[in-house]
Amino acid sequence: MYNTLIKWGVVVLALVCSHYTAYHLGKTEAQKEVVLAHKVYEAKLNMSEEQHEHAIAKLNKEKDEEITSITVARDNAIRGLQQRPSRPQVITETREIREACTGRELFKEDGEFLTREAARAERIIVERDFYFQRYEEARLMLERLNNE
Repeated sequence: MYNTLIKWGVVVLALVCSHYTAYHLGKTEAQKEVVLAHKVYEAKLNMSEEQHEHAIAKLNKEKDEEITSITVARDNAIRGLQQRPSRPQVITETREIREACTGRELFKEDGEFLTREAARAERIIVERDFYFQRYEEARLMLERLNNE
């Protein structure tokens, strides 16, 4: 009788140990797979961040070059306006109705003002395009990460 109980006890103990071992090993393998998948995701994310930072640096450089060229063109145009006559200091009482004039007929001060305003507007457009490109880069990167 004791031999039968001992045999059954050994069988039950073996089943419990094998179940515990299989469960524990399976849980450990699943944890390893999750950790590995997380590491792969982090590596992709870091690579994407580096690519994004490189793209931003490139865009910053292009933006700065465009702003510099706009500033140089503005300064050259203002130097060219130095030869124009200044606006008369005496304001006449009679008001003449004149037709629209071209840029060649502007006084020096008016030409300089309009040149500066045009350069400022161009600089704003360049910066707007720069920030829009940064937005698009970030949106595309998030879209790629969400699809993977």
